[in-house]
Amino acid sequence: MLFLTESDVQRLFSLDDALNAVEEVTLLQGEGKVLNHPRQRLRMPNVFFHSMMAAVPGWNVFGGKVYTTTRGRTEFFVYLYSAEDGALLSIMQAKTLGQRRTGAASAVATKHLSRKDSSILGVIGSGFQAETQLEAICAVRPIRNVLVYSRSKEHRERFVEKMKSNVDAELRTVTSGEEAIRQADIIVSATTSKEPVVLGAWLREGQHLNATGGNLLVRRELDEEAVERCDVLVVDSVEQAKVECGEFLPLLEKGRLRWNQVHELHEAKSRNFRSKENLITLFKSHGIAAWDVASARVVYQKAREQKVGREVAVPQS
Repeated sequence: MLFLTESDVQRLFSLDDALNAVEEVTLLQGEGKVLNHPRQRLRMPNVFFHSMMAAVPGWNVFGGKVYTTTRGRTEFFVYLYSAEDGALLSIMQAKTLGQRRTGAASAVATKHLSRKDSSILGVIGSGFQAETQLEAICAVRPIRNVLVYSRSKEHRERFVEKMKSNVDAELRTVTSGEEAIRQADIIVSATTSKEPVVLGAWLREGQHLNATGGNLLVRRELDEEAVERCDVLVVDSVEQAKVECGEFLPLLEKGRLRWNQVHELHEAKSRNFRSKENLITLFKSHGIAAWDVASARVVYQKAREQKVGREVAVPQS
């Protein structure tokens, strides 16, 4: 079994790798060739334990991600197995893997749902996940200007300073989410907010939104009006959205939204959801295990090719 550290994964798994992995597994998902189980959570007094599993039989791999969250700390690991004999192939630390595959998923959605001439990106949030959201979206659309807002002036300024050399776009901070959203062609929210940070009153025709921050029913980045103003609603997994999508829950309970109005990302590869330029489109990302398994497969293959990582003997029972 090959053990890979966070630094190993950082070296081996580029954003381009993530884009290709997510795009490829999304295509297979649409063909019914992916098995994906929604996230499960175990709550203890001081710790949450999260687990999510998936298999790609055509690639002869399966596995899952497990992680813990406590106040101020997270630990992520992906376990990759062989579908031929059930052998454990690799355990890898997965903070970077998760960050890059999440950004890549927004980029895949942006490529299929946003206007091709979109040039202004509004970023709500300035943390760890916002970094790859910015980089990945700039990789698939000709972004010239990026407007960054988060509640902390210091944090958003630090974000701009850190990221300005990573993309070919002009980055600047703004003093409100409304300012960023009203001007943007593409919007990404990457926050942990329980209250909406994107309001429907701020949206305009032709925009595309990537809402990536919440995967709990008690969190929502969009208010009800924002969801209702979107002409196209896309998620990574409807099954998982039913237990995690805090944005949709109030509208479902009030009968103003039905699940048959919600599509999965793989459908965007075969259907033209942007049939008109003035549509507002939404990708609500929760993060699915299939992305982790696809990403881990790439990391493992490159590690073997480059002889990276530490071999650990697994005694036979």
